[in-house]
Amino acid sequence: GLPIADVCLILEGTYPYVRGGVSTWVHQLITGLSDLTFSLLLISTRRDEARHAEYELPKNVVSFVEVYIQDTIDDRGQQCPAHAKNEAWGHVRAFHEGDEAKRLLAIGALLDSVAEHQSLSVHDALFSSEAWSFVTERYEEKAAGTSFIDWFWTWRSVHAPLLQTLISEIPPARVYHAICTGYAGLLGVVAKRRTGRPLVLTEHGIYVRERTIDIGRAEWIYEEPVRIR
Repeated sequence: GLPIADVCLILEGTYPYVRGGVSTWVHQLITGLSDLTFSLLLISTRRDEARHAEYELPKNVVSFVEVYIQDTIDDRGQQCPAHAKNEAWGHVRAFHEGDEAKRLLAIGALLDSVAEHQSLSVHDALFSSEAWSFVTERYEEKAAGTSFIDWFWTWRSVHAPLLQTLISEIPPARVYHAICTGYAGLLGVVAKRRTGRPLVLTEHGIYVRERTIDIGRAEWIYEEPVRIR
């Protein structure tokens, strides 16, 4: 297995492939704390063999794991108890149907269920009969009368990265440090609940604004067409 690092840095779309303020900060942090060992857990969109690193990894980086949240993996061989899988779907339903307080409880229960039993595989959540029933029920309740195809693919686009995050490989470390909120923050929570180790979050202040701009420009978000008569 991977060596246990003192600190696992959870990064999103930055170091070591992208230069900029956050990446420079990360590189300086690692090199400035040369008495500590680091593992890097990088969240990327898709595998890209053409990329090259903009930074040479310091010698105190002992492992590097990359998570591709838009590459749907084939994990049909994953086995878990049937009751755990049913409970996981119950947590998913509670998250979508409850108020804010109930949603927080439901997502926590789902994280624990996945951590303990690996109860919800990507294949189960996207391609199983339970998934189809869940998506069609939500459609009838929330969006009946609009395009089901648009509803289906928007649902997939939103949920697939979250599911990939929940089942990601977590390098062993004594402390986990997420460099921003978003997927990195979620993966940090997954690491904390799966390992029991402390989690530190450093928010660099621009993530929410950048994602708001991304959503505003996104072409995959469904907008009901306006009919002019």
